[in-house]
Amino acid sequence: MVKQLTPAQREKLQRIQFLATDVDGTLTDGGKYIDDNGVNSKRYSVRDGMGITLLRQAGIEVAIITTDTTGSNIRRGEQLGLKYIITGERDKGAALHRLSVETGIPVERMAFIGDDINDIPAFRVAGLSVAPADAVAEVSAMVDLVCQNKGGHGAVRELCELILHAQEIPIVFA
Repeated sequence: MVKQLTPAQREKLQRIQFLATDVDGTLTDGGKYIDDNGVNSKRYSVRDGMGITLLRQAGIEVAIITTDTTGSNIRRGEQLGLKYIITGERDKGAALHRLSVETGIPVERMAFIGDDINDIPAFRVAGLSVAPADAVAEVSAMVDLVCQNKGGHGAVRELCELILHAQEIPIVFA
């Protein structure tokens, strides 16, 4: 996961106090499984979950912001102990502003990772904008950092570790 960072990227990573993440295509691979009874399910990476846990242990809060209203998003957020789980959100930039007010953390100290055009409002607000390796081209072209890993396959974990390394916080599970 050793990624060569620019000084500007490193500086932004060092300032992060809050991470917000999209779900579909970011915490998942973007696929949805629908069984014969119409029941939806998604695949989440446990490694991404561990990255989130490591960040939270370091005092960096994490939120989910998604347009989707599927119950699995809430359940996954609850499994990870997240305080902020925002579903059905069409304006993710506005959601970041609300989180900033609620937490007292300036948006300049917030990171957002997402993969598609509905994430653009959040990228424009966040102090650090990040995309998985397989994000749509328009997103990859505009963000501060593109991960080496794909959505649902370690991109969130990669970002979490980059934040921890930049802030010189040891990666230790406690």
